[in-house]
Amino acid sequence: MNILVALDDSVYSGYAMEMLNGLPIHEQVDLGMVTAIASLPNPDLEAAEQNAVKQFLQKRSEVLARRFRSVSVHTPHGSPGLEIMRLAKTENTDLVVLGAIGHSAIARVLLGSVSEYVATRADCSVLVVRPPAGASAEKLPKAALPSRVLIAIGNSESDRRLSQWVREVELPVETEIHLMYVMEKRAYYELDLLRKASAYWKEVRSTASCHIEVMQAELQSAGYVVHAKLTDAPHIGQALVDYAAEHDCNLVVTGYQRDTLVERILLGSTSRYILRQAPCSVLIAR
Repeated sequence: MNILVALDDSVYSGYAMEMLNGLPIHEQVDLGMVTAIASLPNPDLEAAEQNAVKQFLQKRSEVLARRFRSVSVHTPHGSPGLEIMRLAKTENTDLVVLGAIGHSAIARVLLGSVSEYVATRADCSVLVVRPPAGASAEKLPKAALPSRVLIAIGNSESDRRLSQWVREVELPVETEIHLMYVMEKRAYYELDLLRKASAYWKEVRSTASCHIEVMQAELQSAGYVVHAKLTDAPHIGQALVDYAAEHDCNLVVTGYQRDTLVERILLGSTSRYILRQAPCSVLIAR
């Protein structure tokens, strides 16, 4: 598996790297580390910045080389979001990992807005790692693999990619998996329209129920404890975020679009909502 992790000197990107370092499959991972360097008006300052970045990444790579199959270092010049996406494409990356918040004194990688930019535009899967709610930059807990994972599903073949990710990274079987399908509740003001809508949603609910059962059985056969829920709510993203908070989930897995039997519901806005509002890490699986 090819994984690209975006780093700066913030504790948040370090936290993301720490979580990645704990993956059971690290020996099967070709790891790329990237820090994008913004152009500076002073050539001497830019050269000093580039040298500092290379030294920073080189030290990290020497340590990580003992854990991963291979480690490479990248220090492109330009916009962080664009450079991360360009590198992910040229390196045939399977997964990009970013911290939810980042900073730099000299405009290195701003992993706040950059994380959303990459997560919603990249061609590959993107994991945005967020520390537990309430944790401060001064005292972050030790990063650990997620113990409770919420998978947001719909009626689509692409949902198989979501559960497949859990097996690919070999999350421990002790990991608690939650499957959740949210049907968007709508208000209908005409009786005839209400009847037609009721028939439609009855069909969707039946199919969704079967879909959840299949995914639940697949994950249970791999040894995981799986909880499944089919519900309706006026706001899909809010329902997922609330569920994640209520059940203390530390990872939400979602796709970037979902298909129902009769219509295609774009999940772009929902994915963005989850990225911004979830109290935990978020994986957009593609």
